[in-house]
Amino acid sequence: MATLNIDLQEGFTKDEIRIEVNGREVYHNSCATTQLLVGLADSARVPVPDGPTTIKIAVPSRGLSRTEAIQATGDTYLGISIDGRGLQTHTSGTPFGYA
Repeated sequence: MATLNIDLQEGFTKDEIRIEVNGREVYHNSCATTQLLVGLADSARVPVPDGPTTIKIAVPSRGLSRTEAIQATGDTYLGISIDGRGLQTHTSGTPFGYA
């Protein structure tokens, strides 16, 4: 079993966000806001089976959505941000650092 560590990072301002993993909703926040000094709005830890994992991210308050396919093994880290290009994601095998 792997752990998907989800961090809502830059660009959230009172945004609704929903996250599904392998078709099951695992996270919902109706008012996510990035703490500017830290660069983090919220975090969640989700157990997932090792192997291919599909993540659907929706930010209905901005009409944004994105689906990502990742290989989950051990601890997997997913950073989610909003910028001028839309919804952005970044995966890592190590935790993200925050101020």
